[in-house]
Parts: sequence; structure tokens; C-alpha cells
Amino acid sequence: MLLMMALALAGCGRETPAVVAKEEGPETQAPAAAEVGQAVEPAKPAEIELSMDVEDAALTARVKTRLMADSRVAALDIDVGGQNGIVTLKGSAKDEKEKAAAEEVARGTEGVTDVVNMITPGTGGTP
Repeated sequence: MLLMMALALAGCGRETPAVVAKEEGPETQAPAAAEVGQAVEPAKPAEIELSMDVEDAALTARVKTRLMADSRVAALDIDVGGQNGIVTLKGSAKDEKEKAAAEEVARGTEGVTDVVNMITPGTGGTP
């Protein structure tokens, strides 16, 4: 399904070159066929980028969900970003203990390879 979406997006706004057979033979069709092949080729990077974006969004959602479920953390005060398995936590926490708890939750989330904890303690968090 992702492949179909990526191919559809890659083709938006493009005109597909027409292949017109002339009496001279198949060699006159080669340039048009090559153009068609080139028009489809850019879908591969878009497909990879779309797949990575979906995986990053899913990772971010998993971490945020686990933070919301943990009573040690004021999840609404923490922004979560994820890219290629690396999660970045930003925001505020009541103290170092809450900051550490948020990092612990993030590290324990499936798909997380590293955590960049930029939470500022003493500026908010759980009362």
C-alpha cells in the first residue's frame, strides 16, 4: 500500500510521455520508453522517505503513549520527537527524578535506539 501511495504521489503533476509507433521501426520507440522509465524512477526515494516518516511517527506515538501511562511523568509538559530510532525529549519536569523517569520510559520503548534528553528540571512537571 505504501508503494502504491508513493508511486501515485511521485506521478502527480507529471505527464507521461506518449509512445508513438512510427513506420521506421522499434528503434524510434526507445527514447520514449526510456523517458517513461525515467519518469517512474524517482518514486524510489519518495517511497523510502515516506516509509521513514511513517516509522518515525509511529515511534514518537509509542513513546508519547508510554509517557502518558506513567504516573511519574507529566507527559503533557514533554515534547517527543523521533528520527531513525533516536528519540528527543524536550520540555519541563518538576525535578531530576521526573526527567530521569521520562528518559527511562523512552529507552524502554520498542524501536528506540538512543534518547536525547533535553528536558529542563525545576520548570514544571507533576505537582
